[in-house]
Parts: sequence; C-alpha cells; structure tokens
Amino acid sequence: MNGLTSSQFKPLRDYLHRVPGHRRGSRCHLSTGIRWITKGLKNTTGEVVKLRAIRFGTRWMTSDVWFEEFLAAFIPADISPSSEQAPLTPTQRKGAAAAASAELNTLLNTSSK
Repeated sequence: MNGLTSSQFKPLRDYLHRVPGHRRGSRCHLSTGIRWITKGLKNTTGEVVKLRAIRFGTRWMTSDVWFEEFLAAFIPADISPSSEQAPLTPTQRKGAAAAASAELNTLLNTSSK
C-alpha cells in the first residue's frame, strides 16, 4: 500500500467534511465520495480519476496522501498567478463601459442610415 500504515487511514466521511456541498452551508455527501471511489470523476483533460481507498469492513478508508492526489488531479497545470490580469478599478470599468457605449452608438447610427 505504498508504505502507508493502518494508522494513516481515516474514514472517508472525515475527508468529505472538507469539501463544500452544492448548497450554501452544506457538505459533500458520503454517496458522492463513494461514487468518486467506484466510478471516478472526469478532470479538466477528460481523464477519469478515481479516489484511491480501501474497504475496511463496512467502511471506506482513505489517506491524506490519496485524497490530496485526487484533488490535485483537478487543478489545471497551466494556472500561474502571473498570467492572470489584475481586476479593473471602478474608474477603469466606467471608462471601458463609456467607450463600449460610444462604440455601440456609433455602430447603431451608421447601420440605420
């Protein structure tokens, strides 16, 4: 089991409490975690990634390492902080909106003639 000891495994439910649910204030349901284990989930490249886990009696158990690997599979590799543009300030947004409005008025006035 890749050098993992039995003390490093925790119930699946302990990990799902870290994942936000669909609705505000809710958590990810246990059946969702079991679906990630049995069927997997498609990542951004279309590859199906399964959460690694073991069955211990009636419980599904996984480890910190396996859960982090699963989550890391859904983070695109091409994300870098330098590639993102800084958000526009309110003044810049107003100027851009005014320029777009003027351009639209120009286009509408020339097309109606």
